[in-house]
Amino acid sequence: MIQEDKYFYIVKIEEPEGELTVDFEGGKSLWLTEKEILELPKLFDDISAILGLVNGRKFAFLEKKYQIDEY
Repeated sequence: MIQEDKYFYIVKIEEPEGELTVDFEGGKSLWLTEKEILELPKLFDDISAILGLVNGRKFAFLEKKYQIDEY
């Protein structure tokens, strides 16, 4: 069994400026609309709750445990 900790940061940007650093060591950044996020093929079960936090305009910390069988 492999166990790993990951941190995901989701930030709502209303008027982005500048260039996004897409590739960095250990990860990748993306600009996506809410619609594009919901159309992704593999999503965590609680994506609706996460988007609700982002749209609520309040800072929040959400901790979940996930078990996946495939990558």
